[in-house]
Amino acid sequence: MTSPSDDSHLNADMLAVWGLFNSRKNDDGTPGGSTWREGFNQVGGNGTNVYSQLTVAVPF
Repeated sequence: MTSPSDDSHLNADMLAVWGLFNSRKNDDGTPGGSTWREGFNQVGGNGTNVYSQLTVAVPF
């Protein structure tokens, strides 16, 4: 028979990166500049569930 031990863990991770950018010149040759925003979110999780051996002694 097995039972959960205190070594079980559940972790959640989140990463968010955002940036605001500006360029005085356009790469395509059109006059003026450009302003844009970029970003991403990354979400994940992991966990462990450790079972320990439960031994029961039965006298006979």
